[in-house]
Amino acid sequence: MFIGKSYNTIDQKSRILFPTKWRKLMAPKVFEEGFVVTLGLDGCLFMMMPSVFEELMTKLPDDLGDEETRFLARHFVGNAEEVRPDSQGRILVPSWQYELAGISGEVVMVGMGNRIEMWSVDLHGKSMQQHYENFKRFGEKIFKRSTPAGNPADQVVVPASS
Repeated sequence: MFIGKSYNTIDQKSRILFPTKWRKLMAPKVFEEGFVVTLGLDGCLFMMMPSVFEELMTKLPDDLGDEETRFLARHFVGNAEEVRPDSQGRILVPSWQYELAGISGEVVMVGMGNRIEMWSVDLHGKSMQQHYENFKRFGEKIFKRSTPAGNPADQVVVPASS
């Protein structure tokens, strides 16, 4: 599971070093099989294992007559590239993908469980600030809905003062 974040510099050949903390979680054979990088949502790139990409592909409707389906497939599938790490753990991401996401120089990689989001450092910071209120609102709604006894904060026991 990919959690946390890592800041990386893109080298002159468009490569980034895959974070050691995540690499240690993966079997060497799985890591060597590589990833799929594609256009993500909210202005980032998604990096995921091929099996995760294939699973997402099964969720795309087959209805070619639907404009939204064609648009999503064109951007999500049409901008996907398979990438594999080199012997030093660096991953070559095509420069045109970085350009689509406005990434240059430094990238912040954010673990999202089964995928990694790759962001421009500036855009990620702005997005986090801009959406903080939504984070609180969505968190309260989702945690309340998914916890049998309500909000997890309701479970905190505060010792009585003596």
